[in-house]
Amino acid sequence: MVLGGVFVVDVTARDEQMFDWFRMVRVTNMDGIRWMLGTLNGTVGQVSARNAFLWVARMSEVGLVDRARIPQARGTMVWATPKATGMRRPDLLRQTTRHEVLVSVVSARYLNAGWGWSRDTARREFDHQADGAAARQGVFDLVEVELTAKRNNRYRDILRSFRERLDADPEMRVVYLCTADAARAVRIGLARGPGQDIASRVYVADVFDRSGGWVGPEYPPGLFDATAPTAQTIESPSEGVGMWTR
Repeated sequence: MVLGGVFVVDVTARDEQMFDWFRMVRVTNMDGIRWMLGTLNGTVGQVSARNAFLWVARMSEVGLVDRARIPQARGTMVWATPKATGMRRPDLLRQTTRHEVLVSVVSARYLNAGWGWSRDTARREFDHQADGAAARQGVFDLVEVELTAKRNNRYRDILRSFRERLDADPEMRVVYLCTADAARAVRIGLARGPGQDIASRVYVADVFDRSGGWVGPEYPPGLFDATAPTAQTIESPSEGVGMWTR
């Protein structure tokens, strides 16, 4: 509304919750905004693109949100300003920013499915730290967003670290959300060495294209089911999505 020629925006409790989420993820895209607004509206699934745009525009008017299109990223990046979060502006040109954006989208999808989300806190300094940690009904998912395949010896080290963590917690799982190439490399890692020991507790899904677009099912089978058995097929199903199996 306009008061005395000044544009005034009422910041709602929902807006404050969005900024709390931004303090955790720092930067996102319009997909992340749509999923997170759906979560805070108490609905299953995304809000419309129009509703997400209106929210971003409303917050931008008063300097609480900013946005930009970056050539190496897919779509528009959105972040909360220091005025909203007390945090400095993210560096949009960092090599890891696209990955950070997609982690934010995954976090919003988990939250929309009724899970909690937080940064992963490894037990020991030299443990591998996942991109995020999700929790529901006593089940914990260590979530990795994998856009490019790593070297085999790197997967060996990561899966060895995950093995130690899974050995210590029977309710913990590992989730890899990947491009097709990265998923193939992860499955190879799970077929040898320390990967074999935890393959039954690792979920691998081909959900991203090479540009970072989500091309998998909106709800990959078994992914958000905290009651599902903690096992999966190493062989990639025809639709390219790993599934928990008995």
